This record gives sequence, C-alpha cells and structure tokens, in this order.
Amino acid sequence: MTDWETEIASWRKAAQAAPNDPHIIYNLGWALVNAHEGALLNYELDDASRAAVDEAERMLKRALKIDPTHIRATILLGQLYRHVKRYTKAITFARRGMSQSPKTQDWFNAAETVASSYMLLDHIEGAIPVLEGMMEHYPEHPMVLLKLGSCYWHLGRIHDAERVFATLVRCDPESEEGHTFLGQVRDQIEQERLAAERTAVHQEDPRAEDIEDWDAEVARWTKKSEEEPENSDIHYNLGWALVHAHPEKVRGTDEGPGAKAVVKRAELALLRALMLDPDNLRASVLLGQLYRHIQRYEESIRFTTPALALPPEERDWYAAAETVASSYMLLDQVPEALSVLEQMKEHHARDPIVAFKLASCYWMLDHLEEAEREFALVVELEPGNEQARTFLQHVRDQRSAVSEPPPAPLTPQDA
Repeated sequence: MTDWETEIASWRKAAQAAPNDPHIIYNLGWALVNAHEGALLNYELDDASRAAVDEAERMLKRALKIDPTHIRATILLGQLYRHVKRYTKAITFARRGMSQSPKTQDWFNAAETVASSYMLLDHIEGAIPVLEGMMEHYPEHPMVLLKLGSCYWHLGRIHDAERVFATLVRCDPESEEGHTFLGQVRDQIEQERLAAERTAVHQEDPRAEDIEDWDAEVARWTKKSEEEPENSDIHYNLGWALVHAHPEKVRGTDEGPGAKAVVKRAELALLRALMLDPDNLRASVLLGQLYRHIQRYEESIRFTTPALALPPEERDWYAAAETVASSYMLLDQVPEALSVLEQMKEHHARDPIVAFKLASCYWMLDHLEEAEREFALVVELEPGNEQARTFLQHVRDQRSAVSEPPPAPLTPQDA
C-alpha cells in the first residue's frame, strides 16, 4: 500500500529542487489527487482534502504553464475538476487529452471524463457522441455500455438503449445494473406499444384532424390505387393514410412483424408515387420522415433534401428542413445540420424548436456565444422550458471557464 504522505513529501522536495521541471510538478499534483481519491470520488471534502485539491490544481496548472503540451497534466486537471463538480472546466481540459490515439489509456481517461461531465451537466446530447466514439474502440467495455445505454434511455431512444443494455448483459452477465435496466427498458417498450394502440398520435397535418376512421381511409386509398395505378397523388395519399393510421408502427414503438409490414407498405406506396412523379415533393418529404423514424437517416436526408427547393414559407419546406437537420444531428454530422438550421432561422427567426436545435449544434461545435444567444431565445419564447434554461446556464458557465488562455497545441508526451 502506498504511503501517500511520504510520496507527497518526496515529490514536494523534488519540486523545490527542480521548480521548472513539469514532470516533477505533475507528479506532485498526481500524488495529492491520489492521496485524497476517496474523498474526491464521494464528493466529501474535509478541510485537509480541500487544501490538497487546491494545491493539486495549482501544481497541475503550473506544470501546464511550463509545458503546455503535457497531456497527462491536462487530463488529470480535467478529472480533478470533474470530481469537484466544475464540469465545464473538466470538459475544456479533458477534451484536449482526446488528441491522443484512442488505443491509449490516456485517451480513454480523457474521453470518459468528457462524457461523464456532459452527463453530470445533463447535456446528454454532448455525451452521446463521445461515448459512441468510445464504443467504437472498446465495444465490450461494461462502463462504456452502461453510460451509453443510460444516455439513449434518457433521450427516449429506448430501442437503442435496449440494444446497448443487451450487449452489456452479454459481455458482463454479472452486471446487476445491466439486467435491471434492460428489463425496465423492455417494460417501457411494451407499455408504449400498448399506449400507442389506445391513442394514435398523428403528425401535424390539417387534413388529419377531420379523419376519424383511419382504417376506412386506408381502405379508400387502397381501392383508388388499384383503380388508378398510374396516379402519383393517389399513391402518396395511401402512404400518408398508412403513416397516420399506424403511428406506433411507423415511429418504432412497435417492432413486431405487423409493424414491419405497415412500414414496408407505406414505403412502397411513397416510392411508387415518386416513380410516377419524381417531382411529387410531398411524397419525398413524407418518405424522408418515415426513414427518419425507422433510423435510416442517410436515406431520410437523400429523399427529403429535394423539398428544400420549395418556398421557405410553405409548411412542407419547414417539415423537410426539420427532417434533414434532425437526421444530420442523429448521424452526428453537426456542421451539416447547422447549415440547414441556419436557413430555417432566416425564415423562422423566433421558432423555439429551431432555436433549441440550433443552440445545441452551436454548443456541440463550441460556438458558445451563438449557443448562449439561441438558448436565451428559447427561454424568452418558452419561459417554462427548464431544459433550455439549464443549458443556457451551463453555456454561460463554460464561456466563463474557457476565457483563460488555452494551452498550446498538444503533442503526445509521457509524464
């Protein structure tokens, strides 16, 4: 067992003898952090632990001032900030450590710190891309799987959560949390399926409000499609009726064989409409929305993008732009999503949905001033939107944290 008091004294003496050696200064910070690891992990700092944390912070900052490329000092400072609940600073420093190869322990530590800090900020959209990157390189790591499944679940992506928790249970059969969460997610999927059967949730479409019997509507357009098989609009209307008649199947809350049959039938009707009339942009938009709901995001973008040629004041243009932007975001192609959302902003300057998505993209790209502006607009338009209000405060905290001069560009270096 390490005698941390002796270790600290040894490195403190070395630091006095070599005050400009960044590795010695880092090791003193490292010893201080490890000596009080239990208090840090439990967020229970007494006076001695708090004094040690303050000294560790000073030492790590000093090491980085001497050598801004000291990766391990950068990562450890991020980890320290995470444990003292200064999450925006934790992200700022730990993210620099992700310049390392993903195969290294330093990269893993940095990425875990960034992802966990985002989660503790309740900015799940920020945590997911980092965790997905970790999963690419560590596909069976229980901690990565548990965090990623939890993030998907938090955002309502319950089928993604089920898939990840099932992988966790397969890789770590002893994981009690994995078994518990997998069971709860599967219960939720079943409850949502039953609820969707009782209450159909239709897309916003003025025509849908006047229709009471959707089965009859589907039957009507099915018969018309047989009578006029070359009429593009009729095939579009059949696809439209199928989507509205079976929202739980189209939106993924029902994944049974019957759901797949409905989705396939709607898809074929819309593809037939487009084959007969490639300029049937309503069919393009609805097909893109269908693909988005079944997580075929690349196809969603490909089919919906042509509708962006419509006049921006039309409802179909808005639906197309929102679908394209959301699909890009779900693919983690944030710059592409931002480009579409900025077009939406030009024509829907005070739309809270547009402002929230736009702010999220700006935040993901570290455009903090713009993110603050858009989150502030959402709060102005929707005073009861607590998520926007929370994110606004986090962005403001992060802007304050990054105002200090950043270290120079990093290069790999061992402590």
